[in-house]
Amino acid sequence: MHPAALVPVFNHPHRLADVVAGLRRLGLPVVLVDDGSEPGTAAVIDGLRDEHVLVERLPENRGKGAAVIAGLRVARARGWTHAVQVDADGQHDLDAIPALLQAAHEEPHALVSGAPVYDASIPKSRLHGRRITHFWTAIETLSMDIRDAMCGFRVYPVEETLAIADSEHVGARMDFDTEIMVRLYWRGVRSVFVPVKVVYPPDGISHFRMVADNLRITRMHVRLCLGMLWRLPRLLRARRKRSASWARLPERGSLWAMRIVARLTRLMGRLPATLLTHPVTCYFWLTHPAARRASRQYLERVRARTASAPGQERKLGSYRHFLAFTKAVVEKLHAWQAPERLPPAKVEGADLLEACRSNGRGMLLLSAHLGNLEMCRALALHEPGLRVNALVYTKNAAKFSAFMNEINPAFHDRVILVEEIGADTAIRLRELIDRGEIVVTVADRTPASENGRVVEAPFLGADAPFAIGPYLLAHLLECPVGLMFCLRDDGGGYRVVVEPFADRIHLPRGKRLPAIGELASRFAARLEYHALRHPLQWFNFYDFWAPARKFSNGKSHATHATR
Repeated sequence: MHPAALVPVFNHPHRLADVVAGLRRLGLPVVLVDDGSEPGTAAVIDGLRDEHVLVERLPENRGKGAAVIAGLRVARARGWTHAVQVDADGQHDLDAIPALLQAAHEEPHALVSGAPVYDASIPKSRLHGRRITHFWTAIETLSMDIRDAMCGFRVYPVEETLAIADSEHVGARMDFDTEIMVRLYWRGVRSVFVPVKVVYPPDGISHFRMVADNLRITRMHVRLCLGMLWRLPRLLRARRKRSASWARLPERGSLWAMRIVARLTRLMGRLPATLLTHPVTCYFWLTHPAARRASRQYLERVRARTASAPGQERKLGSYRHFLAFTKAVVEKLHAWQAPERLPPAKVEGADLLEACRSNGRGMLLLSAHLGNLEMCRALALHEPGLRVNALVYTKNAAKFSAFMNEINPAFHDRVILVEEIGADTAIRLRELIDRGEIVVTVADRTPASENGRVVEAPFLGADAPFAIGPYLLAHLLECPVGLMFCLRDDGGGYRVVVEPFADRIHLPRGKRLPAIGELASRFAARLEYHALRHPLQWFNFYDFWAPARKFSNGKSHATHATR
C-alpha cells in the first residue's frame, strides 16, 4: 500500500498552506490539482510546489470530480495505490487520516470514507440535503450500507476508481462524490466508514450553486435509479448473500415479553418460563426459515459423522435444536436473576484457572457458541479472586443485553461491549490481563463487520471460515491462551471444560496467515470434538459453511488453513 494525498483546489487560497503542511507532517506526498483557479490561488499553489508536492493544472474549471480523477491519474502514474482526498478549505480533520489509512490497510480494495460528526457550524440546508441523498442511495444500492455518500474526506483505491472513470459516465461536479461511491458499490467495492469531525469555517467559501447543482444532482439520481433497475437481479442476489452473515441477522424477540417472563419468574419461580419454552420455540421455529435451514444443515453434518450412534437420527431434529437454545436462554435468565442459587458446576481443568488466581497473570480463553457460556460468568461471581471478562459483540444482541442488565447490573460489570476490536479495546484488555484477570472471546464466527480476513479450517467434514481476530488478539496480549466450554450434562447440571491451548501465541511476520491457519484448525478440531458429543448445544443458526465474500477483482478475504 503506497498512499498519497490528493487536494482538488478551486479558489481556496487561505488555508491551503496549512492543509499541505498537515499532510506533509503525516509523511504523505501531496498532489494539488488546480481546477482552473484564479491567478491569486494559482500563485499560492505554485509557491507550495516542491519534490513532495506535485501540481496538476487543469486549463479551466471542470469541477471537483474532474479534479479528483485527474489527481488519481497522477497517483497511478507515480505508483501510488491509494489517494486520501482532502478538501482545500480546511474543514477536514487531518488527525483522522491515520484511522482512515488503517481502515484502507485492513481492506485495501474498499473505498474508505469519513462518516461526518458535525458540530453546530453545519448549515441546516447541508444537513437536510444529506438526509435526502441517504434516502436515494439506499434505493440505488438496495441497502443501508452507504452511511454517507457526500463526505469528500476519503481514501480512494486508485485502480478500482479509475476503472469506473475509464468505462462509465460519472458526474464531474457536485454529483461526483455520491455517484462514484454508488457505482463502486455496484461493482462490488465496499464502502467502509470511519467517524471524522467536520467543521464549516465561518469564512468558508462554497462553490455550490443552488439551482444548477441541485438540477445536476437530480439528474444523477435519475441516472442511478435507472442503472439500479437493470442491475436489480444482481443487487438482489448480493443482498441475499449479505443477509446470510450472522452479524446482519436481526435480533429476534420482544423486550417487553422478556420483562414479563422475568417478573413472573420472580413471583412464581421457574414454572412460567418452563411452561413457555415449547410455545416460544414453536413460534421461532415456524417464523425463522433461514435459521431452520441452517440448523438442519448443521445437524446433517453431525449425523454424517455419528452415523453409527443408536437413536441419533431421532434425537437430532431442528426443533429439538431450537428447543435447546430456548432452554439455554431461560437458564441464563435464572443464572443472573439468582446467581446465589446456582448449583456448583463440575470444572475440568480448574488448575489453569487457579494458576491465574495464584500467579497474578491473566489469560485469554477462546470459546464458542457451544453450551451456555454465560453460566461460566455467573458461576465466577462465587469464586473469590477470579475475575472473568466477556468480550461481547453488541450490534445484534442489544435488547437481550439491556434485559440482562435490568435483571442484574453485575451482568455488565464484567462485559466489554464492542462492535469492532480497535486499539483502545486491545489496550484495555492488556491492562486486564496484566492484573491477572481472564478475558473470554468466542472464535467460531466470522468477523462481524466483514472488514476482517478469515482463514478456512476443516469443521464437520468441510472447510468453514473462521476469524483471524482472536489469534491476532492473543498475539498482542502476549499471555497464555486456553479453551473454555460450558456444557449441559444429561443429568441437568453443567460441566465447565477448560483446556490449555498455547503458552503464548506468537505470529511471525510474513508467516502470520499460515500460523493462524494452524491455530484455527486446532480450535476447529476441539470445537468439533465437543459439538459431536453435545450436538444440540451449538447455537449458530446461520450458514456457517458459506464461502468467504469475494472482491470484484477476484481477491478474497479467505485463506486456506495449513493442514
